[in-house]
Amino acid sequence: MKPRLVAIFLLAAGMAWLTFRERSSGGGMTLPASGQAPAWTLHDLDGHEVRADQFSGRVVLLNFWATYCPPCRQEIPELIRFSRETPTNTAVILGVSTDESGAAVVRPFATARGINYPMLLADSTTLDQFGGVTAIPTTFVIDAQGNFRFRHLGTLNRTQLAKLVAIASTPRDTTAGH
Repeated sequence: MKPRLVAIFLLAAGMAWLTFRERSSGGGMTLPASGQAPAWTLHDLDGHEVRADQFSGRVVLLNFWATYCPPCRQEIPELIRFSRETPTNTAVILGVSTDESGAAVVRPFATARGINYPMLLADSTTLDQFGGVTAIPTTFVIDAQGNFRFRHLGTLNRTQLAKLVAIASTPRDTTAGH
């Protein structure tokens, strides 16, 4: 039975890599998103509760990922650099691990790679709140008022992250078309 599970895992990981590998155009797909983001509550690697309202007034990049995901691993150095270069009072990256083994797997992975942004653990409620995250990495960009601005499927680099944060930092024109 165990070899079969390994084969299924390798097949799924390979499909994820093929689907979301970095393309010469930057990879992935960014879609506009709208509406109020959910009032999520997750736990960090130490079991402390972290709530969406703790980041009010800042752009939040909620990055759903997993330790076993090759594109996620490729993206992490970009997220680390962006986090280092961006003032936390402006924007914050929150890594939301979808690993079923939780902190036991994520903590050593994050430490070994020098991840410098908060790590949270996904739960089924939050995954459902965000539309059933079905592919990783997926990053949701939430503006300072708590509104969805973008959903990006696939990897992001620092340039793309900076552009998304700059756009999300600009208030939406709600008078357009009136």
